[in-house]
Amino acid sequence: MPNIRVLNWNIERLSGNKVAIAGMANNIGQVIADSQADIAILLEVTSGTGLAAMGAVSNAANAASVAAGGNPNDYTGWLVSYATGFEYYGVLIRNLNTVRPVRVTAGPTGEDTFANPALSNLDQNQFGTWPGTFAAMVNAYAAPLPAPAARPKLPLIDVYASDPPRGRKRSHFAGRNLANGGYALGNGFRMPCLAMFQINGAATHLVAVMACHLGAVRGGANPLARGQIEQYKDTHISQKFQNPPALALPNNAYIVLNGAATAIQELIITGDFNVDFMQQNPPPPVNALRTGNRTALNRLTPTTVAGGSAGPAAAPGAAGPAPPAPIAVPPGGWPDGPVHTTVPNLAQKTAATTQGTILIDYAAGVVPPNLAALRGACFDNFFFGGTQLSLPAIYQVLTAPADACLVIDLPAQIVHGAGGPGALNVSGAWLHHLVTGTKNAANAPNLNPGVWPWGGLTTNDRLIGARFISDHLPTVVQYNLP
Repeated sequence: MPNIRVLNWNIERLSGNKVAIAGMANNIGQVIADSQADIAILLEVTSGTGLAAMGAVSNAANAASVAAGGNPNDYTGWLVSYATGFEYYGVLIRNLNTVRPVRVTAGPTGEDTFANPALSNLDQNQFGTWPGTFAAMVNAYAAPLPAPAARPKLPLIDVYASDPPRGRKRSHFAGRNLANGGYALGNGFRMPCLAMFQINGAATHLVAVMACHLGAVRGGANPLARGQIEQYKDTHISQKFQNPPALALPNNAYIVLNGAATAIQELIITGDFNVDFMQQNPPPPVNALRTGNRTALNRLTPTTVAGGSAGPAAAPGAAGPAPPAPIAVPPGGWPDGPVHTTVPNLAQKTAATTQGTILIDYAAGVVPPNLAALRGACFDNFFFGGTQLSLPAIYQVLTAPADACLVIDLPAQIVHGAGGPGALNVSGAWLHHLVTGTKNAANAPNLNPGVWPWGGLTTNDRLIGARFISDHLPTVVQYNLP
């Protein structure tokens, strides 16, 4: 059974207009296929034309995978979340015969409206695998997948925390407007998405991914994002994961999936956090920005700057513990939500700590010294994993040994012309942005498809070319199956 690889990418406004740029969908699909991601999570899919854009990326990733010898149906299974702010979260699955997304089948839908709130008490829900259970549908591609508009939406998730001495208390993510049913438009108030997956191996495994896209600031402290990060431990999925059956709360580690109580084996928290991970204590200097960021991140992970993977790291390729056998649903259903009086910090390990994932925008005439200098240090597009996240062994030589995650180097893949496997030809995007006067295209003349770059591509050419695709770099992590 192969290990499961997960990709996270803030794709920078994936829309119908973006994929209409010549070659854009092909480049995005090529990156996803080259990563061999079994689960690709895309952030910043626009809520207006995002479904059409996801379809275009799905087709492009499928074509790239097939060209490399993959399955004819690779990446044809995709879903989006309910809209939050002005965006969706998008998910592409490489092989639905191995990985099935989990959808809500009963209870609140997770749409984050007054009538259908974001999920806060998972005991109110039942779930099912899409497009069918493994037993009922051995080959998920045997029947046509439903049209994009008819596909189920992945639910958004809110906080259900306990707060002594008042006992159980309903809470909401920081900055949200309860007068609107807990829903507020705007980029600073995007809700996380709960994307769960059933994975078919010697046994079936339930892996939960909480994806987020927090509001950004241009520099310095980000109190809203800090507050939201601190609350991630207060989601019900976090409370369930950190209380497995061996502990005092045996029912708390399960959800009802396909009519059976199913253990949550792994929790992954990922996304665009917009709190600078490189600006926290230690190392020095100690200041208000660094201590404030550390206070927020302490609720999620003990790992500090360049601290590697903590708590503990899974060896690449190592088998994790097998999930316990499902148990019967208690008579009358599950208890009504969390029963904690306090919620401990998650203290998950971090999967990437030393590689920046934002591409710095250099002014005209400024030449970066090397490709590594193109990356910023902002804490974006990273993973926090529970117990079984690991760096794929083939990537170990490419990144810091302490990291359990690979940041994909888009600038290094930019070429002039067709190039070879893994090459990204952005000549169509260069022409588009030159005409529109955007993305600093005029500062990268060597990307002009009609002119041979006699001097080769400079680091600035590569930076600008990569930023045509996205101003964030995608990351890949691996889940080690027993």
